Amino acid sequence: VVVDIMNIDKKQPEVSVTMEVLDEGLGKKVKLQAEAEDEDSGIPDEAYSWDEGSTYSDQSSKIVTENGTYQVYVRDKAGILAKYASRAFALDPGAKLCYNKLINYVEKRDKPWKS
Repeated sequence: VVVDIMNIDKKQPEVSVTMEVLDEGLGKKVKLQAEAEDEDSGIPDEAYSWDEGSTYSDQSSKIVTENGTYQVYVRDKAGILAKYASRAFALDPGAKLCYNKLINYVEKRDKPWKS
């Protein structure tokens, strides 16, 4: 038996997060929307975690009601993980909605994720 290996994925998924203010005044809500893509192995159906990797689902968005830094973990089909931090300040009157950054983090699992 001969097996040709054409491509080994060693890159983390590309992740971006956008923020949208849903309500005005006191009790504001902000929607964090994660978008991910991976040209090498692809993104599985249950790629997103908003609880530090404890659980994964197809939920690419999260509604927040408190100021803070929120992280989304996104994994690709090869099991490589990217963490993205979003800080939501728009919940205070007059504050800016800003600060997104990709945390440089790569984790490789022994076995690929199943889609």
